[in-house]
Formats: sequence, structure tokens, C-alpha cells
Amino acid sequence: MFGKLGSRGGLDGLGSNKTTEENDVLCEGGPEDTVSTIRFSNSSDLDVDPQFVSCSSWDETVKIWEIGASSGRFSTKLSAEISMDAPVLGHCWSPDNAHIFTACTDNQVKMWDINTNSIKQVGVHESCVKDVFFCDLNNILISTGWDGHIKFWDLRSSTPAFDISLEPLKIWSFSYCYPLLVGALSNGIIFVSNMENITKMAATKPDLGVSSPLKFQTRHVEAFPDGKGYAVSSIEGRCGIKNIDFNDLREKYQTDFNFKCHRKMNKDADVYAVHQVSFNLKHQTFATCGGDGSYFIWDKEQRKRLKSTGGCDVPITACRMNPSGSLMAYSFGYDWAKGYNARGSSPVKLFLHPTTDKEIRIS
Repeated sequence: MFGKLGSRGGLDGLGSNKTTEENDVLCEGGPEDTVSTIRFSNSSDLDVDPQFVSCSSWDETVKIWEIGASSGRFSTKLSAEISMDAPVLGHCWSPDNAHIFTACTDNQVKMWDINTNSIKQVGVHESCVKDVFFCDLNNILISTGWDGHIKFWDLRSSTPAFDISLEPLKIWSFSYCYPLLVGALSNGIIFVSNMENITKMAATKPDLGVSSPLKFQTRHVEAFPDGKGYAVSSIEGRCGIKNIDFNDLREKYQTDFNFKCHRKMNKDADVYAVHQVSFNLKHQTFATCGGDGSYFIWDKEQRKRLKSTGGCDVPITACRMNPSGSLMAYSFGYDWAKGYNARGSSPVKLFLHPTTDKEIRIS
């Protein structure tokens, strides 16, 4: 159960941990290696708590926990797990929550049928697959990889319906929220595409490519829930907010801005990578997590930080807000910032934090 006993029992090995609060709960039976992505199951009503949370990991597994609530407290139960035979860099749920699609380092896009516990290959790249997203409006699965390709799969066929090549560049990160597709390339370019142009005109290249607003290597991009812009984070402890209008892609907006985060005000002025960004659908506020072992929640419209956490000796490698913003999931683990020799030095823990109203929106 959520509560003091359940939450504090998961703190072993985390050292000085000022991020995990007493009402945060450990998801028992988590992966043994770094978490790559966290996802909540789809919900038709944003005011109803999601039933499941999942994570993919470098230990080749995908795991699902059922979320329950009773008398104001939450409970989590590991309900399903499977091995993909290769590290899993990304995953997403099908619209009906019956399947999970995975992006694997063996170059394969796979579909896990949760009910039958079976795996089927549904796509392939020439290198590691980095991200997968499902477009329910077109019934198309989108995958991106380190081979520089964006592929669009009709699951009835073994060949992609569309294929956009950005070779020889790698796609570091990718996000989708209809109609916006946004990705970060290995040369520092951020590209955007309109899903409507791809499905109607079979576009063979992105609509726009621009330099990242941040100077150093991109770590993550995340589309706004309304598809009208994106957030980008980097290894330099910065995030950028960029608005998009497909009627005038070259337009620059006064509402575009960059800000510093995930830094420590110590004598060394330590700067940490901002590993992931996640929005909630209801209020469009967003969370960031980083190598400093903390996560924050922000309001981009007011340019304010709504929630701060104290930090931990272990990095937070992945985070996700549920659609309504009522739950915040975050995972501790090694982020390779200290190199190969420090591997295995950080315990892997996945926690859920029930948010308060003040943490997710400006009143």
C-alpha cells in the first residue's frame, strides 16, 4: 500500500534522498537495469486515475503494475512482465490497452499481446530502434531509430506505409502528438513534421529543420499535448520551449524561451543532464527529471516552477505524468555520466508520487 511503510522500504541504497516523499510508493519487483521509458495506460476520462503504469528497461524487460485506490491510499501490484531478448529503449500502449509496442536494440519493433503473453515482430530498422508512438487517428505505429529513419507501420503489412530517411544522422529522441511529429538529430538539428502532410501527400522529408535552441547535445524532445509546440532538453542543465504554427513554420514567438534547471548551487556549480520531459494532458504543465536525482514540475504559460524536489545521490533517468497530472512516476538508476567503471553503482527504483493540485497548476 502507499504510505509510510511501503514508501520508506524502497529507499535502501539511494543514499541521501530528499526527492522521495512519504506518500510516494515503490513499484515492487522493478527492473534490474536502468529504466528507459515510463508510460501510463490510456484513459478515456482524464479525471479517472489510470489503471496501469509500465516501464521499459535496459535489462530487456517491460513490466506493468496495476494501480488501485482504497480509503484515500493507493496500491500497486506487478501484474505482467516480459523479456524482449534485447534492451528496450522505448514503448507505448495500444489505444485499447491490449498491446504494448516496443523499440529494441536488436533493430526490431515488437508487439506484446498482454492477454496471451506473446511477442510478434511488426517492424524492423537497420539499427537500434529508439522510440515508438501509436497514431490512433490513422491506426499507424510510428517508429524511429539510430538508422535515421522514421517509419510508419500499418500492422497488417510487414513493410512500412511511409518511410522518411534522415541518414546518415541518428534520431536521438522523438515525440508525437497529433498532428506534430518532432525529433532531435545527432547533429543538433530539431525537425518537425505535420502528420496530415505525411498521410495525405506521402511526404519524404520533414517540413522544417532548425538548430536546437540549446547549445549542447539534445537529450530529449517532447511534443505539447495540443500539438502546437515542443520542449527540448539537453546535457547542459537547460530546457527550451518552442511554439509551432504549421501555417508559418519560420515564425518566432515571444512565448519561446529557454531556462536553466537541474543544477546545484555549490562551489563547483554542478550542471546535470535533463534526461526527460513529460506533459500532462489536463493542465499542460510538465515535469523534468535529471542527473541530479531530482524532478521538477513547471508551468510554461506562467514560466513558473510549481514543484521542487530536494535531489538524490542517484540520477532520475525517466519520468512520466499521467494524463490528468494526478500521478507522477519517476525512476532512479545509473545514467552513465561517470562512465563504464561506475556501472551498477546505482540501484534501480520506480516510484509513484500522488500530486496535489498546487503541484500541477496555477490556481
